[in-house]
Amino acid sequence: MAINGQKIMGMAYNGSVIFKSNNYRVMTVIIDQNNEDPEKCCTYADDALNMVPGSSEWDDFFGHYPVMLKNGVEGKKLNRNNFNKYEDGTTADTETGNEGDVMIACPRRGIRISTDENNIISISMTDNPNDPNFEYNAHRRNNEQKDIFYVGAYEAILIDDGKEKLRSLSGDFPLKDKSLSQFRNLAQANGKSNGTSSGYEVMGWFQQIFRQVMYLLKFKNLDSQSTIGYGNVGSGQSRYDKTGYTNTWGMDSEIEKKKNPNNFKDMSHHVKCLGWEDMWGEDWELIEGIYTDSNRKLKLATTNFNDNGSGYENMGSKDYQAGYISKIYGTTKTGFIPIEGNGSEKTYYTDTALAFYPDAHAVISGNYLYDETKAGIFFLINQTNYSSKGNSFTSARLMYL
Repeated sequence: MAINGQKIMGMAYNGSVIFKSNNYRVMTVIIDQNNEDPEKCCTYADDALNMVPGSSEWDDFFGHYPVMLKNGVEGKKLNRNNFNKYEDGTTADTETGNEGDVMIACPRRGIRISTDENNIISISMTDNPNDPNFEYNAHRRNNEQKDIFYVGAYEAILIDDGKEKLRSLSGDFPLKDKSLSQFRNLAQANGKSNGTSSGYEVMGWFQQIFRQVMYLLKFKNLDSQSTIGYGNVGSGQSRYDKTGYTNTWGMDSEIEKKKNPNNFKDMSHHVKCLGWEDMWGEDWELIEGIYTDSNRKLKLATTNFNDNGSGYENMGSKDYQAGYISKIYGTTKTGFIPIEGNGSEKTYYTDTALAFYPDAHAVISGNYLYDETKAGIFFLINQTNYSSKGNSFTSARLMYL
């Protein structure tokens, strides 16, 4: 319907007052992939029309929060500005593991991504937990829907409390030089959520898409290094730091930026985005639930992760290209997989990707030390060898679902 020439969607009008049909919202960002400017190519739509990029109102919509999680059960929530403290101001135990793992909790939100014939991408999120027009893959294990997924605030460390386990704790160096299979086993060693399905895993493909959508909605800019910071990615940089380096920086490095704004432009400091430390930079991060077979057909899964794609959903194949990303696959399940690499460090998605190889078992996100402007939230590598061996700059994140 139209009121004073303006179209009102999802609302009813009684002659003087406009009523929403429900309290749920649909937030949308439109990406015009014909426009190489990483900021100007993005516009808000639907309930996002009056939102301000970077505003804390986005955090209210996402509903995500830092929390201690022990054996799959939430403990105390952490202070969003200082993970060293709980919400009540008391000191938080983020190092020993006695209180659990430091996680970012993401309540169920639906995702919808589509691409039209004009090369326009529409990316939407709803806070309606059961909208049939959206998919909830990040909160799903097969046909079982979960209310919340949890992803480690830090790159995972290794603790041996009688059994080696992958943990998300402050104050230690991230675990590296492990294969995806080894990371998987160490994550699952934390236990089961019930008798049949693993609760603890390495972070999965659909949780990565969810985080990318959160970033795009909040910041309305494809260039994550310009909005948040370059990250610890300098070619002359050789310093690795212990986890928790960014505990007092806020959720998006905003507190530290006010104190030391130049640190986020020098390629030798960390970043914190949406509560996650080092979402890019420092190390490559292995991701579960994505596989390409010998014919480069893409296969995806929400559970029962393995090294050969057994039981994974076949998504078909595309002409995946390497280079600075200029065009993405652009569907709800395939997300930001690159299919064209004609961009640069300052155009389109501003991050790089390697072509998807046959028989590739592991995907790497984020980029690491030495890769400078190639890094960012859309960086992606699909490799053949990381399911069976690791290296000194490959890590992972703990997830509970």
